[in-house]
Amino acid sequence: MRRFVAILILAISRIGHRVLSVHGRFRNRNFETATLKWWLQPIPDVQFTKFPPIDDFMNGPIAWYHGRFIHQRRVEVLSRHLADLIVPDASVLDVGCGDGLLSARLQQLRPDLSVSGIDVLVRPDAKIEVVEFDGKTIPIAKDGVDVVLMVDVLHHTDVPGDMLKEAARVSKKQVIIKDHYLQGFAAHQTLSMMDNVGNTRHGVEIPCNYQTPEQWTQLYQASGLQVAEMRNQLGLYLPPLNWFFERSLHFIASLEERTKS
Repeated sequence: MRRFVAILILAISRIGHRVLSVHGRFRNRNFETATLKWWLQPIPDVQFTKFPPIDDFMNGPIAWYHGRFIHQRRVEVLSRHLADLIVPDASVLDVGCGDGLLSARLQQLRPDLSVSGIDVLVRPDAKIEVVEFDGKTIPIAKDGVDVVLMVDVLHHTDVPGDMLKEAARVSKKQVIIKDHYLQGFAAHQTLSMMDNVGNTRHGVEIPCNYQTPEQWTQLYQASGLQVAEMRNQLGLYLPPLNWFFERSLHFIASLEERTKS
């Protein structure tokens, strides 16, 4: 799998080098050399999570393509799912909001919502108000907001269950998470590659703490939550990318307080 990814990166690099350099957008001549060196290195563990030539990789054509096309489509698709799921007239806390584009678009689609964000890394160009936090304790009182939103956040934490419990503590009505399922062929390798492409250049920690569907169910129960609605076919990618990167790897879960029996 690792060598396949290296060949794929190299091929895209060669094409992108010719196309993008014409427009002055890509002039990193060491990228292909770094990829070849990585390919020739011994493979210590098939469950790799990092790409050694990551700096060159992130400055290459794949990162440019991701930011220009993949991220924009992701924001549009996810914001529409979330707009459909969030309860009316709600205060929403976006935990790990990143650049804030998703929440900004969500507010456009749902003017009745009041959205704010917190993150361990506050970006200067964030599109919403963002407060820095320690990544462990949400700085809000119990039942302090109506809805807690965590989009591709929990797999970046060391203990996802702890952050999910924090979300359950501060949310009054609803917890919505978008995350990954660790299932299917080469799921870990695929997810870790996507994480590196989307996050490394922003300095985000990538522990690749992905969960199986069964593990997610256990986390919901341990946090006192239950699934109110689940969406597994999100439409994040167009063909042929969806054949590789969508599959059964993504989900959105709308969670509510578990009914006591």
